[in-house]
Amino acid sequence: MAPRCIPEEEFTEEFMRPASGAGGQHVNKTTSGVRLHWNFANSAELNEEQKGRLRVLAAAYVQGDELVLLEHSERSLIRNREIARIRMQNLFRACLPQPKTRKPTKPTKSSQERRLKSKAARGRIKALRGGRGNDF
Repeated sequence: MAPRCIPEEEFTEEFMRPASGAGGQHVNKTTSGVRLHWNFANSAELNEEQKGRLRVLAAAYVQGDELVLLEHSERSLIRNREIARIRMQNLFRACLPQPKTRKPTKPTKSSQERRLKSKAARGRIKALRGGRGNDF
């Protein structure tokens, strides 16, 4: 089974300048930054539970019903587009599996006994500190 992906037609892109990163004067003259938008609230790829997990997981990137990623680390527009899409797909895949619920466990009998023995030993040590002069 192939891993699920966000369909390309659900993305919208904005290009901006100046981008940061290497390139000197070049980055001031060219449009190489990318802002990638995905309206996940209207996407058929996720159910309501997964949309809720995505809101929590990617809270820093959620604006209303959209997931917005800004990428301008590279000099190349093409490379910035690739990086933004990879980041978006990784966030998408991270919200798909349902997290396992923790089953509470009881401490073992031997661990309870060890704990009580260590408490008793500590109590004896503290009781020995109360020598003469501490009685009122």
